[in-house]
Amino acid sequence: MAQIEEERREHQNKMLKMEKEMEEVFERKVREKKQKLHDSEADLEKRHRESTEKLEQQKRELEARMAAFQQVCQDCKTFFTLVNHFLVIFRRRPPGSR
Repeated sequence: MAQIEEERREHQNKMLKMEKEMEEVFERKVREKKQKLHDSEADLEKRHRESTEKLEQQKRELEARMAAFQQVCQDCKTFFTLVNHFLVIFRRRPPGSR
């Protein structure tokens, strides 16, 4: 009877040890998964920040190009206004004074 009791205690101790080991493995895996998740989140935040910065740079470049284009349009408009004004004056002159 004592031998059976001893075997039962040994088995119970073995089961407790296995349970403890399994909990340690589980906790380690949870820590690893949390770290991996944290790393992925940090990577996503970094890529988002880089994309946002790149888009802002592209926006600034496009705004500069648009301003330059608008200036060219304004210069052309001014030029053609002067040409039209000159033509009006030129057409009003008598034919012999040209």
